[in-house]
Amino acid sequence: MHAVHSDGRLTPERLTAGARAAGLDFLATTEHNTAEAHGFWNRHVGNDLLVILGEEVTTRTGHWPALRIRPGQVVDWLYSLRDERVGRCLDEVHRAGVRVEVRRPDGRMAALGNPVVLI
Repeated sequence: MHAVHSDGRLTPERLTAGARAAGLDFLATTEHNTAEAHGFWNRHVGNDLLVILGEEVTTRTGHWPALRIRPGQVVDWLYSLRDERVGRCLDEVHRAGVRVEVRRPDGRMAALGNPVVLI
């Protein structure tokens, strides 16, 4: 989900309050190409709510969510699918234990590489 640090409309405080009100156990934050919000989430989590840090990697040719990235980590996004850099970026996030998925044009999920399964 996106907060005000990307193209969302709500603050991390309001998003976590809403998640608790809805009875959620966790939420994932995926701002576009930034880790700016990572430091804001830890003051709103507790034993009742897990926040999974992520980034929506928004490249020249598409978007892909990288979940479970390290606090402050930003995945390189200045490339297109035809660039040789996409493989290096995927290797980087896989080594960090990050799960990477993309939406196919038909709406089904397709995993990139050999991702680590979350939780």
